[in-house]
Amino acid sequence: YSAILNPLEIYHIGLGVSLFTSNPDYSRTPNNSQNSDDGSKNVWHTKPPHSQLFYANLYTFGGYQNGSFSAFIKTGVNSQKLGAYIQNSIHDSFGLNPRFPWDVSAKDLLYIEVNSSVLNTSAVDD
Repeated sequence: YSAILNPLEIYHIGLGVSLFTSNPDYSRTPNNSQNSDDGSKNVWHTKPPHSQLFYANLYTFGGYQNGSFSAFIKTGVNSQKLGAYIQNSIHDSFGLNPRFPWDVSAKDLLYIEVNSSVLNTSAVDD
């Protein structure tokens, strides 16, 4: 949700999800055992050097900006289990087989991001 309070003042809030998976190695048979549901699902092997780089972030965010100040905050959870659930649901439902090797045993991680800036409007010459 965003609102413009006047021409120089806005705020926004929202909810988001972002997923990232490593590149699959198409030269290998998709027989990876990780995230395979007891060997019943095909799972890609991924390419180095970032073969274990997976993330799924579910987060809320908010921001405010006026003519001389802006602030932004985002907080959420990074969850391998959530990423596997979302991606497996898509891949298993729509025939986008194979799956990706998410580490579903990894613990969820909380995070917070804060950013702000101040503009010195008195230094601007007319």
